[in-house]
Amino acid sequence: MEQNTPRLRASGCARSAPAISRHSSACRQTRRQAAWRWSTRGSLAEFDEHWAGILADRNVIARAILAGDDLVGSINCFKMDRVDSVGYWIAREHWGRGIATRALALLLGEVAARPLHARVARTNIGSILVLERNGFRVTHYQHVPADDRFPACEEAVLRLD
Repeated sequence: MEQNTPRLRASGCARSAPAISRHSSACRQTRRQAAWRWSTRGSLAEFDEHWAGILADRNVIARAILAGDDLVGSINCFKMDRVDSVGYWIAREHWGRGIATRALALLLGEVAARPLHARVARTNIGSILVLERNGFRVTHYQHVPADDRFPACEEAVLRLD
């Protein structure tokens, strides 16, 4: 299999996906791009507990993203604010290779729910492009206050019908 072509593993394999997110959270540029601050707030135990809750939810579809045999990220479909949403995380060293775009396309082929929503820091142009390449459209922008996981930022809110 070509190294750029991601494979999605069954949800049980997604249990290893937090490791890639935890590792990536140590990169300051990655945190700034995603407007994410796990490494500056909370412990790794809290992070792992957060992921355990995600994976325990039967309504969440969680997948590991592999490039070849390498775990490079995770992608999931979940409810956020009572709407079906998608989210993903790709290790920084794999950015710009089309992996997120392809992984999202694979997930969209598996998930029938529409509309789907995504919320992305407005400054995260790469992620907005990944979503738009898969048919999502920006519906609006909103200011979001800081919380335990994210700093205050302006978000792009996207929707796929």
